[in-house]
This record gives sequence, C-alpha cells and structure tokens, in this order.
Amino acid sequence: MPKLKRNEFPDFAKMGKNIEYMIRKLPTVSGTIAVNFFKDSFTRKGFINKSFEKWQPRQNDDDLKGSLML
Repeated sequence: MPKLKRNEFPDFAKMGKNIEYMIRKLPTVSGTIAVNFFKDSFTRKGFINKSFEKWQPRQNDDDLKGSLML
C-alpha cells in the first residue's frame, strides 16, 4: 500500500497577496467587460436585457443609405 503524502501547510501570506492583487484588478476588468458588452450592442443592433430587443429601423431618408449602426 502506498504511503500518503502529508499536505503542506498553506502559505497564507501568498494567498493574501493574490487576493489583494485580484481586488485591485477587479474594477479594471469589470469595467472592460461592461464597455465591451455595451459596444457589442451596436454590432447586434439591439440591447440584451431579459431577452434580445432589436432597435427599430431608421426612417428612410433620400440622402442617407445604409445602417447607422456599424
């Protein structure tokens, strides 16, 4: 029967540094996700709330052709 290895005691100082790093980065990462989500709405031509809500098409103007959304 193989001997079981003894688990090392966790390095709480290292774990604390990782948590501090994640807390510092959280606003930047969540902000980037939010901005990308908003920009994707223009690609999809609608917002996602509980379901996808497509924007109304623009009124036909003789001077303008094509979509206003990219």
